[in-house]
Amino acid sequence: MEADQGPERRRAERFPLEARVLLRTSQGLTLPAAAVNISSSGMLLTLEQENLLTLGEEVTIEVDLSGRIDGPFSEWGLAKVVRLEERKCAVQLSAGYF
Repeated sequence: MEADQGPERRRAERFPLEARVLLRTSQGLTLPAAAVNISSSGMLLTLEQENLLTLGEEVTIEVDLSGRIDGPFSEWGLAKVVRLEERKCAVQLSAGYF
């Protein structure tokens, strides 16, 4: 039997997304990641190395969309870390070009 995960917290539908991402912290760290999914308000990422982020931390993200014929090579935005798991993190998108 699966444990109760509590009430659903997602406000927007999630869509699968395969893209390379760079997270840049205010301390100057650059953390490579891979996007898992995206919604109108957030993104789930898998980090390529040890998770050095903190809950509530503001980050800049750059999403490599070089495979898109109809769009730019990368898109960026500001986000806040809202959930942390081993090598995964969820960010709430606050501004940028997505």
